Amino acid sequence: MAHFDAVLPGKVHRIFYENLVAGPENEIRHLLGYLGLPFEPECLDFHKNDRAVTTPVRSRCESPSMIARWSNGGIMSRGSGR
Repeated sequence: MAHFDAVLPGKVHRIFYENLVAGPENEIRHLLGYLGLPFEPECLDFHKNDRAVTTPVRSRCESPSMIARWSNGGIMSRGSGR
């Protein structure tokens, strides 16, 4: 990140996953504020979206359980490389 800070000072918004898991509304509000967008409660209900997700991470978008797995250390404890 030091490179991006040097070549794009003030242009990169950092999101630390641990903070997102611990307080999603706060982190989402900060991100949307950085982008100049209003917060909408639906941002917290991403798993209730009826639109089709056509990316390889589709299953992760359909359930809030992924956040629970991260917050409980499930993924991190399975040798994710961190």
